[in-house]
Amino acid sequence: MLKNILIPTFLLNADKSLLLKYPLIWSSKIHYVAWFTLLAWVFLSMLGLVVPQSALEFSFLGFYWLMTSLCVIAGIVLWLVFLFRHNSTKQYGNRTQGREWVNIICNYLSLVLISSILFVFPAVSILKSHLTIQDKGLVNKINTLNINASFFPAGAYQLEAVYDLSDTNQLYIKGYKLRGNGYSFGSTAYKMLDKSYLTYGEVTDEFLKISGKKAIEAGVVNYLKVAKEYGLEHLYPPGKIVALIDDTLRYKRDETFEAFNAAFNHSLEEKSGAAFKSIEYFNFLFYGLFYFFWLLVFVPVALIFITIFRNTSMKFFLISIGVTIILVIVNALLISIYLINEYGPHNDNLFLMFFF
Repeated sequence: MLKNILIPTFLLNADKSLLLKYPLIWSSKIHYVAWFTLLAWVFLSMLGLVVPQSALEFSFLGFYWLMTSLCVIAGIVLWLVFLFRHNSTKQYGNRTQGREWVNIICNYLSLVLISSILFVFPAVSILKSHLTIQDKGLVNKINTLNINASFFPAGAYQLEAVYDLSDTNQLYIKGYKLRGNGYSFGSTAYKMLDKSYLTYGEVTDEFLKISGKKAIEAGVVNYLKVAKEYGLEHLYPPGKIVALIDDTLRYKRDETFEAFNAAFNHSLEEKSGAAFKSIEYFNFLFYGLFYFFWLLVFVPVALIFITIFRNTSMKFFLISIGVTIILVIVNALLISIYLINEYGPHNDNLFLMFFF
């Protein structure tokens, strides 16, 4: 029963058909790789749906990365064992002029499929988190917290000193001005999934637009309302908090208020950020540089080594060297273009970033 599931009849039929009609594709074993990769995807997708966000701690993630990495290494080793049984690049082997790319492309796809097993759980976990956040409207709550967090400073370091400039010999602190975005909630990577999520700069702009007692009071009330939905009650009532702030966002320091805010905001960050855990831990999937290194650097380099070690004739060895040089040049150009677009053509750190 288990054997029929792991190696079904249609896969055996496909193996025979490829051997007779397309021996170069058959020798790459891509059909077996695709099938077992699909089984791994199904298992890891189910795992991603079952594991709750609260379980995504460093201990679990360390165990996950270790186990999946070992599985990928085992899969590559097993694939290589079968791959090297039939060396299609040998002299008198089943390869004609101009057909060497068929085998190389199949091997490339095999490496991509096997290594993709590492990223199935993160992708499914992010998708589940995204759907949960959308369903519960959490983005609007997070935006509300971020915009109004500056009304709840946790110390002088979150405030901007306002000086009395009338004395030219010495500057005196006249008061404190509230800064924009005094605290950070949610995950900034979520902006790539949902455009309604406000980034740091957008939050600051929205906060600085607030003026007048009514607007300040509305911001304070909304902040405390969201906090209450997470089961948190503030020590100060809204009226007392608003009394500390004037129409120009000038703040009258209250150290008891600030000390309480430090613990209050931290608890609120933990509770509100629970749904964003997978997005925070697996945010590398959002960035193009990850795919550059995976698909255009790591996999081609591995493929080059495999191709070189499989070659037994000078002709195909030289072809492999040529492919190596071409891929290095192409990868260097693509990554250079990406870095220039990302950081600008005049960034002094581009040279160091490229090589290190």
